[in-house]
Amino acid sequence: MKKSIWVLIFGMLAACATTSFGQNIQCVLKGEVVNRPQSSRLMLLKPEEDARTAEVIYISIQAGKFEYVLNVDTEAAYQFIFEDEHLNGAWRPVDFIAEQGTINFVLHPMDEAEKNVIEGGRYMTEFRNTYKMAVEKEMQYAKDHPNIVGYTLLVKNIRHGIEQSKEDISPLLKIYRDIYQPQYPYHPYTALIESYSGAASVKVGNQYVDVTAVDNDDKEVKLSELIKGKVALIHLAALFCYHLQNI
Repeated sequence: MKKSIWVLIFGMLAACATTSFGQNIQCVLKGEVVNRPQSSRLMLLKPEEDARTAEVIYISIQAGKFEYVLNVDTEAAYQFIFEDEHLNGAWRPVDFIAEQGTINFVLHPMDEAEKNVIEGGRYMTEFRNTYKMAVEKEMQYAKDHPNIVGYTLLVKNIRHGIEQSKEDISPLLKIYRDIYQPQYPYHPYTALIESYSGAASVKVGNQYVDVTAVDNDDKEVKLSELIKGKVALIHLAALFCYHLQNI
């Protein structure tokens, strides 16, 4: 009897670990592109990623149709960007939740984006109905519905708050600490918000945020050790900036 109990407990723990660390989700993305003869590829990436530096997935559009199987470890938001729009410097992302099953798209030109149709999955209708609401309503939804849609809305608004720099994101971080961090300890959103909360403290007059990064020789360098005992001017820039490419 004891042996049976231990086997049962071990099985339950293994199931919990699988749920926490990865679910092996297969999301089939199928779609039709309407009145866009100039569009030959879609770019697939996450909303928080920069298409200039991210590992973008390119999906071919053939005869006005596309299909791609996206394998992910956990449900999360993704977006399509038409490559031709991105190359022209102005684009309108098509956001969706990647989850188990098939999601069907009908995508129109940028100036007719309101005609876009996205169907399929458990969360898609809910996501589409909430993603463009006022911030107050989105955050009320996040508090009342602690699911992946609510978490996606929370991440989006924390990111926007930091980008605006003048907005107080402490109420949003409280929702995260009270609700989502305990419920989603291993989700990529959780690590993302932790990095955002560190970035939020970078303000004029505040102490710098200590970071550890890898140098050109693949050695870890800690900022505080690098500038210890010195007066330092810290300049933050992206690797794709022109002046960095010429150093």
